[in-house]
Amino acid sequence: MRCFIQCSSAKKRFLLTPSRFRKIKPGIRVEDKGQIGPLDLRLSGGKAIPNPTILSRPAFSITGLKYARRDTGAIGRLWERFWEMAKSSIITSKNHQFLGACFHDIDMRNNEIFEYYAGFEFVDAVNIPEKFKTVDIPENTFAVFTHQGPVDSIEMTYDQIYGNWISRSTYMPTMDLDIIVVDSRFSGRTAKSQVDILIPVSC
Repeated sequence: MRCFIQCSSAKKRFLLTPSRFRKIKPGIRVEDKGQIGPLDLRLSGGKAIPNPTILSRPAFSITGLKYARRDTGAIGRLWERFWEMAKSSIITSKNHQFLGACFHDIDMRNNEIFEYYAGFEFVDAVNIPEKFKTVDIPENTFAVFTHQGPVDSIEMTYDQIYGNWISRSTYMPTMDLDIIVVDSRFSGRTAKSQVDILIPVSC
Protein backbone atom coordinates (compact mmCIF):
# COMPACT_ATOMS: atom_id res chain seq x y z
CA MET A 1 0.00 0.00 0.00
CA ARG A 2 1.72 3.17 -1.21
CA CYS A 3 -0.64 5.73 0.25
CA PHE A 4 -1.28 6.54 3.87
CA ILE A 5 -4.66 7.07 5.41
CA GLN A 6 -5.00 10.00 7.75
CA CYS A 7 -8.05 10.44 9.94
CA SER A 8 -9.54 13.56 11.48
CA SER A 9 -12.86 14.61 12.98
CA ALA A 10 -15.50 16.66 11.21
CA LYS A 11 -17.65 19.35 12.77
CA LYS A 12 -20.58 18.22 14.87
CA ARG A 13 -23.83 17.99 12.92
CA PHE A 14 -27.14 16.28 13.46
CA LEU A 15 -26.46 15.99 17.22
CA LEU A 16 -24.76 12.63 16.79
CA THR A 17 -21.87 10.93 18.54
CA PRO A 18 -18.32 11.07 17.15
CA SER A 19 -19.02 8.16 14.78
CA ARG A 20 -20.70 10.69 12.51
CA PHE A 21 -17.76 13.01 12.39
CA ARG A 22 -14.80 10.79 11.61
CA LYS A 23 -13.31 11.01 8.15
CA ILE A 24 -10.07 9.77 6.61
CA LYS A 25 -7.74 11.33 4.10
CA PRO A 26 -4.37 10.45 2.59
CA GLY A 27 -1.10 11.91 3.77
CA ILE A 28 -0.58 13.14 0.19
CA ARG A 29 -2.38 16.40 -0.47
CA VAL A 30 -5.33 15.96 -2.80
CA GLU A 31 -6.63 19.00 -4.64
CA ASP A 32 -9.84 17.67 -6.24
CA LYS A 33 -12.76 16.65 -4.04
CA GLY A 34 -14.35 14.20 -6.48
CA GLN A 35 -17.87 12.82 -6.34
CA ILE A 36 -19.69 11.01 -3.59
CA GLY A 37 -19.12 7.72 -5.36
CA PRO A 38 -21.07 4.65 -6.37
CA LEU A 39 -23.60 4.78 -3.57
CA ASP A 40 -26.87 3.43 -4.91
CA LEU A 41 -28.80 6.65 -4.39
CA ARG A 42 -32.56 6.99 -4.25
CA LEU A 43 -34.41 10.29 -4.05
CA SER A 44 -36.78 11.01 -1.17
CA GLY A 45 -38.18 14.46 -0.63
CA GLY A 46 -35.59 15.84 -3.02
CA LYS A 47 -32.70 14.32 -1.05
CA ALA A 48 -30.34 11.58 -2.15
CA ILE A 49 -30.59 8.51 0.07
CA PRO A 50 -27.80 5.90 -0.10
CA ASN A 51 -28.93 2.30 -0.40
CA PRO A 52 -26.40 0.06 1.38
CA THR A 53 -25.84 -3.66 1.32
CA ILE A 54 -26.95 -5.27 4.59
CA LEU A 55 -24.45 -7.88 5.73
CA SER A 56 -24.64 -10.23 8.70
CA ARG A 57 -21.17 -11.20 9.84
CA PRO A 58 -20.01 -13.58 12.58
CA ALA A 59 -17.63 -12.43 15.26
CA PHE A 60 -14.04 -11.73 14.21
CA SER A 61 -10.91 -10.10 15.60
CA ILE A 62 -8.74 -7.21 14.45
CA THR A 63 -5.07 -7.00 15.34
CA GLY A 64 -2.94 -3.92 14.83
CA LEU A 65 -1.75 -0.68 16.35
CA LYS A 66 -4.03 0.92 18.91
CA TYR A 67 -4.70 4.52 19.92
CA ALA A 68 -6.94 5.37 22.90
CA ARG A 69 -7.28 9.08 23.68
CA ARG A 70 -9.06 12.04 22.14
CA ASP A 71 -6.62 13.46 19.56
CA THR A 72 -8.06 12.58 16.15
CA GLY A 73 -4.90 13.87 14.50
CA ALA A 74 -2.99 10.98 16.06
CA ILE A 75 -4.92 8.51 13.93
CA GLY A 76 -3.08 9.58 10.80
CA ARG A 77 0.24 9.01 12.55
CA LEU A 78 -1.00 5.62 13.71
CA TRP A 79 -1.69 4.60 10.10
CA GLU A 80 1.71 5.92 9.00
CA ARG A 81 3.43 3.72 11.57
CA PHE A 82 1.33 0.75 10.47
CA TRP A 83 2.13 1.23 6.75
CA GLU A 84 5.83 1.56 7.50
CA MET A 85 5.74 -1.75 9.36
CA ALA A 86 3.83 -3.37 6.51
CA LYS A 87 6.25 -2.09 3.87
CA SER A 88 9.27 -3.25 5.84
CA SER A 89 7.81 -6.78 6.12
CA ILE A 90 7.67 -6.56 9.90
CA ILE A 91 4.07 -7.72 9.48
CA THR A 92 3.46 -11.03 7.77
CA SER A 93 -0.13 -11.84 6.89
CA LYS A 94 -2.23 -13.61 4.27
CA ASN A 95 -4.86 -10.90 4.53
CA HIS A 96 -5.47 -8.76 1.46
CA GLN A 97 -7.31 -5.96 3.19
CA PHE A 98 -6.71 -3.60 6.08
CA LEU A 99 -9.21 -2.37 8.64
CA GLY A 100 -9.62 0.81 10.61
CA ALA A 101 -11.96 0.30 13.57
CA CYS A 102 -13.14 3.18 15.73
CA PHE A 103 -14.89 2.52 19.05
CA HIS A 104 -16.82 5.48 20.45
CA ASP A 105 -17.98 6.51 23.90
CA ILE A 106 -21.62 6.49 22.87
CA ASP A 107 -22.98 8.60 25.75
CA MET A 108 -20.14 11.14 25.36
CA ARG A 109 -19.56 11.33 29.12
CA ASN A 110 -15.92 10.37 28.76
CA ASN A 111 -14.72 13.57 27.06
CA GLU A 112 -15.09 11.87 23.69
CA ILE A 113 -12.17 9.50 24.27
CA PHE A 114 -12.19 6.80 21.62
CA GLU A 115 -10.22 3.69 20.72
CA TYR A 116 -8.90 3.26 17.20
CA TYR A 117 -7.24 0.18 15.68
CA ALA A 118 -5.30 0.28 12.41
CA GLY A 119 -4.68 -3.29 11.35
CA PHE A 120 -6.19 -6.33 9.71
CA GLU A 121 -8.45 -9.24 10.52
CA PHE A 122 -6.66 -11.81 12.65
CA VAL A 123 -7.22 -15.01 10.68
CA ASP A 124 -4.00 -16.63 9.58
CA ALA A 125 -1.09 -14.41 10.50
CA VAL A 126 2.42 -14.91 11.82
CA ASN A 127 5.20 -12.65 12.96
CA ILE A 128 2.82 -10.34 14.82
CA PRO A 129 4.75 -7.51 16.55
CA GLU A 130 4.54 -7.43 20.34
CA LYS A 131 3.18 -3.88 20.25
CA PHE A 132 0.09 -5.01 18.33
CA LYS A 133 -3.19 -5.23 20.21
CA THR A 134 -6.11 -7.47 19.32
CA VAL A 135 -9.76 -6.54 19.72
CA ASP A 136 -12.80 -8.78 19.28
CA ILE A 137 -15.65 -7.58 17.09
CA PRO A 138 -18.91 -9.28 18.10
CA GLU A 139 -21.36 -10.78 15.64
CA ASN A 140 -23.09 -7.88 13.93
CA THR A 141 -25.37 -6.83 11.16
CA PHE A 142 -23.62 -4.12 9.11
CA ALA A 143 -24.88 -1.56 6.65
CA VAL A 144 -22.09 -1.52 4.05
CA PHE A 145 -21.54 1.65 2.02
CA THR A 146 -18.87 2.12 -0.65
CA HIS A 147 -17.18 5.49 -0.94
CA GLN A 148 -15.61 6.20 -4.31
CA GLY A 149 -13.27 9.09 -5.06
CA PRO A 150 -10.46 10.88 -3.23
CA VAL A 151 -10.50 9.60 0.30
CA ASP A 152 -10.43 13.09 1.77
CA SER A 153 -13.97 13.58 0.45
CA ILE A 154 -15.34 10.68 2.47
CA GLU A 155 -17.14 13.13 4.76
CA MET A 156 -19.58 13.69 1.90
CA THR A 157 -20.51 10.02 2.05
CA TYR A 158 -20.87 10.15 5.83
CA ASP A 159 -23.16 13.17 5.32
CA GLN A 160 -25.40 11.07 3.10
CA ILE A 161 -25.38 8.15 5.53
CA TYR A 162 -26.01 10.00 8.78
CA GLY A 163 -27.86 12.98 7.38
CA ASN A 164 -30.26 11.22 5.02
CA TRP A 165 -30.19 7.42 5.16
CA ILE A 166 -30.51 6.92 8.93
CA SER A 167 -33.56 9.15 9.35
CA ARG A 168 -35.42 7.19 6.65
CA SER A 169 -34.15 3.69 7.30
CA THR A 170 -35.78 0.90 9.28
CA TYR A 171 -32.31 0.16 10.69
CA MET A 172 -30.82 1.87 13.73
CA PRO A 173 -27.03 2.31 14.00
CA THR A 174 -25.49 1.14 17.26
CA MET A 175 -23.42 4.37 17.29
CA ASP A 176 -20.52 2.75 19.16
CA LEU A 177 -18.40 1.48 16.24
CA ASP A 178 -17.62 2.03 12.61
CA ILE A 179 -15.13 0.24 10.40
CA ILE A 180 -13.25 1.28 7.27
CA VAL A 181 -12.20 -1.48 4.87
CA VAL A 182 -9.14 -0.71 2.73
CA ASP A 183 -8.19 -3.17 -0.01
CA SER A 184 -6.81 -3.27 -3.55
CA ARG A 185 -9.50 -0.83 -4.71
CA PHE A 186 -7.95 1.97 -2.65
CA SER A 187 -5.62 4.40 -4.39
CA GLY A 188 -6.17 7.50 -2.29
CA ARG A 189 -5.77 10.22 -4.88
CA THR A 190 -7.88 9.02 -7.80
CA ALA A 191 -11.56 9.33 -8.66
CA LYS A 192 -11.80 5.53 -8.91
CA SER A 193 -10.42 4.85 -5.43
CA GLN A 194 -12.86 2.94 -3.21
CA VAL A 195 -13.17 2.10 0.47
CA ASP A 196 -16.05 0.46 2.29
CA ILE A 197 -17.73 1.90 5.37
CA LEU A 198 -19.29 -0.63 7.74
CA ILE A 199 -21.88 0.69 10.19
CA PRO A 200 -23.27 -1.80 12.76
CA VAL A 201 -27.06 -1.62 12.78
CA SER A 202 -30.05 -3.23 14.42
CA CYS A 203 -33.61 -3.54 13.15
